[in-house]
Amino acid sequence: MSITHLIDDIRGRLGGKPSEDDLVKLARCCYRENLLPENDQYMKKSELEDTFGDYLDTSLGTCIKNLRNGDILQYQVQGPDFLIIHERRDEIVNGEDLDILVTEEIENLVDHIEATDPDDESGDSAAVADGGEDVDQGGGDDLTLRDVVSTALDVDESDVEDDLRAGDTTDRQSKLNDAVDAIEQNPVVATNGSYGKIRFIRNPHQYELTARAVNLINA
Repeated sequence: MSITHLIDDIRGRLGGKPSEDDLVKLARCCYRENLLPENDQYMKKSELEDTFGDYLDTSLGTCIKNLRNGDILQYQVQGPDFLIIHERRDEIVNGEDLDILVTEEIENLVDHIEATDPDDESGDSAAVADGGEDVDQGGGDDLTLRDVVSTALDVDESDVEDDLRAGDTTDRQSKLNDAVDAIEQNPVVATNGSYGKIRFIRNPHQYELTARAVNLINA
């Protein structure tokens, strides 16, 4: 077995590009790592970047694209096309009931909102009720979790719970994620760790040399 024929093929068909030398380097690296169809060994793009990125002058994405177009590199998707990420649990939750998962996070968020609501009988509220002047303290220090979430959802403060619970699973997931983002980005409030976003990510492509590339190596 020799990689010489594969290198000659790359230079002959894909040569003339600024990335030519890097295409050869990446193909060599994939061969050295045994990323061959018969081995069922793959690397995600992030793993390729971590392992070989420092050796390349051309961006890894460009090299992958050119090698794929030249039928030298291919990808597989292991498992579903999309992964469901449960951020609080730090787990992939494909196969679990999404509606139940979203409902649990929303109810935990609602509990936190209601637990941090100011006491209606607090000193400041009582003073205002007795005719005192409602003075803006400035700096946003009096901002509550309910304030932040109501702004994120664009609803009245009194409607936060109902709005979070309204809609189908996708609607409620979106509102949950918007609320969590708003809380995490606000310096005055913070989550309590009992809820988090539930999001979808594309299952990463995992790369290997093609059968054509292997045939050239075996020639």
